[in-house]
Amino acid sequence: MTDRNLYINDELGFSIEKPEDWTFIPKQWAINLIINRADPPSEGNDNLIQYAQEPLVYFHYDHRLSDLVLPTVQAMHRMIIGVSSIDRPTFLRMQLIQLEAVFRDFCLLEATSDGIISKRPANIIKSTFTVFNQNGTELECLSRCYLIFAGDHVLSVEMSGPIGGEFCCEKEFRDVLTSIRFE
Repeated sequence: MTDRNLYINDELGFSIEKPEDWTFIPKQWAINLIINRADPPSEGNDNLIQYAQEPLVYFHYDHRLSDLVLPTVQAMHRMIIGVSSIDRPTFLRMQLIQLEAVFRDFCLLEATSDGIISKRPANIIKSTFTVFNQNGTELECLSRCYLIFAGDHVLSVEMSGPIGGEFCCEKEFRDVLTSIRFE
């Protein structure tokens, strides 16, 4: 990895590396990708967009195929002041309720509130669900969500891509996960 593959947020003491052939997407473009997605409208999706905070960092591998999910990583920061007394298993239950409400055909594969990422406690969720490309075609997605607890804030790192095949990106996602650092 080179410095051009490294995202550093000095204020949060957070860094993450992208694979060499992946592309960082500017924050505003990432927000537009989220808002303009072709998911069918629902109360859950509308609430997610309304309360979403802009990603700290967003990167993906553009395989140039419209019939497969783009392998994507995004990290978002959220303050937990006022709810910091909620324990990690309760946060995990809240995450699962939200995911089930928002994503069509949500299927939980794994979930734990006992994860550790970069020496920080973390909730980890692995799931599948259906998303849509810009033409409205259904695409099956495999997702990993890491909610990393760091004092009075949490960092959500989400990695998603196709369920199988050439662009599944399991190795790349493992490398990205091990690159996460907190100062």
